[in-house]
Amino acid sequence: MTLLPAAARANRPDHRLFPRRRPCLLARGAGLATLLAGFPFAMARAADAPRYTYTVLATPGTDSYGYSINNAGQIAGAAITDNETRAFLYSTADDTFLWLGSSVSSGESRAYGLNEAGQVAGAAWLSPGSEGYPALRETGFIHNPVGSGERTGTLGGQRSKVFAINASDHAVGWSETVPPPAAGQLGAPHAILYANGTLHDLGVLTGKTVSVAYGINDAGQVVGYSGTGIGAGERAFVYQNGVMTELGTLSADANATSSAHDINNQGQIVGHASTSGGNTHAFLYTDGAMQDLGTLSNQGDSFAHAINASGWIVGVSDQYQPQTFSTARRAFLYKDGQMYALNSLIDGFGVSDNVLFASDINSLSATGQVGKPINDWGQIVVGKRIAGQDRVLLLNPVDILQTTLAGGAAHNAKVIAGYDYRHVAPFTSIETLGTTATLLDGIAGANRDVDLGFSAAPSGRFVSDVLEVSGTGADIFMLQLTYDEALATALFGDESLAFLAWLDPLDDQWKNAVLGNSTSFMNFVAGAYDPETNFILGTYGIDTDTNTVWAVLDHNSRFAVTAAIPEPAALAALLGALAAALAALRGVSRIRNHKT
Repeated sequence: MTLLPAAARANRPDHRLFPRRRPCLLARGAGLATLLAGFPFAMARAADAPRYTYTVLATPGTDSYGYSINNAGQIAGAAITDNETRAFLYSTADDTFLWLGSSVSSGESRAYGLNEAGQVAGAAWLSPGSEGYPALRETGFIHNPVGSGERTGTLGGQRSKVFAINASDHAVGWSETVPPPAAGQLGAPHAILYANGTLHDLGVLTGKTVSVAYGINDAGQVVGYSGTGIGAGERAFVYQNGVMTELGTLSADANATSSAHDINNQGQIVGHASTSGGNTHAFLYTDGAMQDLGTLSNQGDSFAHAINASGWIVGVSDQYQPQTFSTARRAFLYKDGQMYALNSLIDGFGVSDNVLFASDINSLSATGQVGKPINDWGQIVVGKRIAGQDRVLLLNPVDILQTTLAGGAAHNAKVIAGYDYRHVAPFTSIETLGTTATLLDGIAGANRDVDLGFSAAPSGRFVSDVLEVSGTGADIFMLQLTYDEALATALFGDESLAFLAWLDPLDDQWKNAVLGNSTSFMNFVAGAYDPETNFILGTYGIDTDTNTVWAVLDHNSRFAVTAAIPEPAALAALLGALAAALAALRGVSRIRNHKT
C-alpha cells in the first residue's frame, strides 16, 4: 500500500480548494486597506478580475531581483552578495537555489532570461586577470543545466549581453561592434543572435545605426528596436527569415518612437510607442496592427514588458493616486481587454503595497525593460522593497488557467505546483453518453499541463465515453467518471458491477484502472469517495447513488466505465475445466449404468 508522503498528508487540508502557501515575510498592509475602505480612492477589485496570492522567495544576499520565470516555475535573476551582483537560478517547485556565471567569469553577473529546459541567458562582467580582459570586459553568457556555461563573445567591441533564449538554445541581445569611443559610452551596439556557438549580427533598420534585441520565440522570430543611438530615434522591429521589419508607432509624427520587448509563440508582440498626445503607451502588435493598451488612469505613460501564450501582458503604468494627488508608477496585468493595477489583485495587499518588475527597480544602463516575468501558467515574478531590501515575490493565480478546446472535445488545465487537482473544473463529454470527468484529489508535484479529452465509447460492455488523461506526471490523483445507469443495468444486470477501467497499452486490453499504478495494492470501496480515508494509491470504488466510479491513480491513459469480464486466457481455462468436469460426470454416469 502506497500512501502520500507524510509532509504532503500533513498539508493536504490546506490544499483542498486553495493553493499551498509558504510562510510570507511581507507585512500585509491590511490595516491600511481597512482604514481606506470607505474612501473613493481605496483599491477595488472587479468581480471578474484575476486574484493572486504571493510568496516572498528565500533568495540569499541583501537585495535580489527576478527577471524571468519559465513554465516549470524556475526564476532567473540576480542577487547582491558580498557587495557583488551574482546571477542565480531559483526553482519554486523545490525551493532550490543555484549561483550562476562562475564558469564564464569571476566577476559580477546577471541572469535575464531562460527557456523551458532551464538554460539561462545573461551577462557577466570580466575581472582584471580574467581570460580576454581588458579587450573583453562584459560578455553575454549561456548557462546549461548539464555542463559548463559558455560566453557569447562580441562582434568586435568590449561588451555584449543576451536577454532571452528560446527552446532551440538561440539567445538574443546586443553586442558592441567596435570598441567604445570613450569611457561610459558604447561602441555602436547591434542586435545579436547567438546560435550553435556562433554570434550573428542582425543589423539595423534603414537609416538607423544601433539596434537591441529583447525577445525571441520558439519559431525564431526576434523583436527589439533599432535607432540612431541608445534611446534615440528608436523604432520597434521584428526580425525573421533574415529580414528586419519596422513595426511603426502609435503616432503619425515622424519623430515618434517605439520599442518591442517580447513575442510569444503565437507571434503577438508587446512593447511601447509614442502616442499622438505626446505620451508613451504600452502596445500589443498582432495581425499587422498596433493596439494602444492605454494606462491605468488614462494619463501618463505605460510600458509593456512581456506576454504569455494566453495573451496576458505585464508591464508598468503611471497611475493617479488620489490620496497623494500625484501619479506613481505601478505594475499592471492586462487581460481580456482590461488593464489592472497588479497590487490590487494580490490578496492581503493595500494601496501602499506596490510591486514592480526587476528591470524597473534595478536600473540597467542601455538595456531597458528586460526579462519575461510571466509564464504560461499565469505566474508572475515581481519585486518589492521589504525591511530596506529589494526582495523577489512569486505571484500565483488563485484560479488556474483552463481552456476548453476543439469545440468542447478537449480541456486543458495548467495546474501550478502545490495546487490541488480539484482546481481542474469538471469536464463533460459532448459524445453520446455525456460522461463527466472530475479530478477530486491530489497535489501537483510540479507545474502540470493537464489535458483531458473525450471520445465515443467503443462497442461492447461500456457505459461511459472514453476519457484520455495526460500531463499529471507521476502525481497521485483521484479520477471520477459518471456512467449511464440504464445502460449499466441493461448490460451488466447489476450496475454495482461497474468500475473504472484503463486501456493497457501493452496488450490493448481494458483492465481495472488501478492495475496500471506503480504498485500492486488494490482496495475496493462501495460508496462515495471520502478524501479523509480513501486517498490511498490503488483504492477504487463505485457510488450508485450518483452513478459514478472512481479510483486513486498515478498514471495517465484512456479510461472508461465497464464491468468485469473474464480475460481470454482465464475464459479458455474456465471452459476447459468445465469440459473436463462434464466429461468426468459422463464417465461416472456410464460406470453407474454398467453396474446396474
